Amino acid sequence: MKKAKGRNALIVSAELSEVEALRLINELEVHQIELEMQNNELIQAKEQAEIASAKFAELYDFAPTGYFTLSKEAEITELNISGAKILGKERSALKTSRFDFFVSNDTRPAFNSFLEMAFAGKTPSICDITLSNGDNVPMYFHLVGNVPKGGGQCFVTAVDFTERKVAEDALIESEARHISMISNISDVIGILGVDGYMKFNSPNIEKWFGWQPHDLVGANGWLMVHPDDLERIQKEFVSLLDKDNAVKIVEYRYKCKDGSYKPIELSAANLTNDPIIKGVLLNYHDITGRRQAEEMLQRSNDQLDQLLQTTDQGIYGIDLDGCCTFINKSALNILGYKTGECEGKNMHNLIHHSHSNGLPYLVEDCPIFHAKLTGDGCRIDSEVLWRKDGTSFAAEFSSFPIFDHGHIDGAVVTFSDITKRKNAEEEIRESEKKYRSLIEMTGMGYLIIDGKGNVMDANPEYVRLTGHHELREIFARNVLEWTAIHARQRNAEAVAQCFRDGNIRNFATEYEDGEGLITHVEINATVEGLGESLRIISLCHDINERM
Repeated sequence: MKKAKGRNALIVSAELSEVEALRLINELEVHQIELEMQNNELIQAKEQAEIASAKFAELYDFAPTGYFTLSKEAEITELNISGAKILGKERSALKTSRFDFFVSNDTRPAFNSFLEMAFAGKTPSICDITLSNGDNVPMYFHLVGNVPKGGGQCFVTAVDFTERKVAEDALIESEARHISMISNISDVIGILGVDGYMKFNSPNIEKWFGWQPHDLVGANGWLMVHPDDLERIQKEFVSLLDKDNAVKIVEYRYKCKDGSYKPIELSAANLTNDPIIKGVLLNYHDITGRRQAEEMLQRSNDQLDQLLQTTDQGIYGIDLDGCCTFINKSALNILGYKTGECEGKNMHNLIHHSHSNGLPYLVEDCPIFHAKLTGDGCRIDSEVLWRKDGTSFAAEFSSFPIFDHGHIDGAVVTFSDITKRKNAEEEIRESEKKYRSLIEMTGMGYLIIDGKGNVMDANPEYVRLTGHHELREIFARNVLEWTAIHARQRNAEAVAQCFRDGNIRNFATEYEDGEGLITHVEINATVEGLGESLRIISLCHDINERM
């Protein structure tokens, strides 16, 4: 019984084990399927991870931004292609290189501080540096560094801002140049609002008027105008605002910082609708020097006018058409005209129209006309000018061209009535003619010599005494040439004595002609003139009968 029970138990146990085994097998098959599915998922995940890793590597390598992995000593442990391009070397050659070797000397301290802060946990750490690549062209980069907790490496992102830096530097340089230019030009530049308050003043205002630009910006611009000029300038300002882009130029007295006033010339342009200016653009400069020059010129003109009006010579000016541009009082008095009767009139037709014999004087033959035509001056004392009443007078006149910037602009004519002088000269000529006639007819020799003893003039009797026949034979020759050889020394001493004492009386000498014939001569001489005009006038007569 017991054995039967045991055998049955074994049969049941065997049956259960088969069932359980089948179940276990089923579970194992299910589990195997799950594992295979998980394995497939892992394979897919690995493939995706590899794809993602490849994409990340590609993004890392080909990113336009430079990426670097640096050690505490700034050694490059990893970098992307852009990073290699930044440093100008092959990627493989840069690993283990020191990044700070590429940093400029002036920004290296900033980089060192940046790396220290990053490894000290103060992240993100940032700084701007200058790098130099193989081309020695400076490049500007903004660095951002992060160090993971517990990490011994710093991940650095380098962003190139060279173009921006160059543009900023160019802008700064341009602004500096602009400021330098407007600081050194003579014109001060300002902007005045329509409300009358200053919006801008260039720095050079200090040089010319003592103000700092900030002294006046926001201040009432009308306070800088002299009270006596204020109403006039404000009217000009209101008129200027009536039209866009209108321009006005005015002069007034401008207040300096020390309280004094300087005359200025100001050009104002209405640019109230300009999006940048939004006001009235002012350009003004100190005209003290010009005012002083104008005052000096006015004084000079006043003095010249006074001189013109007080001289006894007639003076007038003509333009290129020969018309009178100015005439002084003496000219009007000499010609018999009143003020205003000559200005604008053709002066040749008015006072130089005829010769002294009444025949017409063509303007083409007029020396005054030629002076303004050719630029050559002239002096004439052999013609006449005509008065208003139709009478003429002997005149001495000169005409010289007036030049303006190298071009003939007219002529200035000076003249005098020389009727009395001409009459006196005629009387002198008549007197000289009579005197010459007497000299020619006298039986005594007449001689004039210069300071060197050379003949200046002689009458026929003296020419005869020398053994010659005509004056031309002895003219400009020395008297010693026909003085007998044995008498020459004594004759030279006599001439010296005459110059010393002023005269010599009853001096006897001998002249010898070309054939050796001796003529005994007695001379009385007197010295006239001074300096280069010094001369001896002598009377000589033949004393052969005495000898």
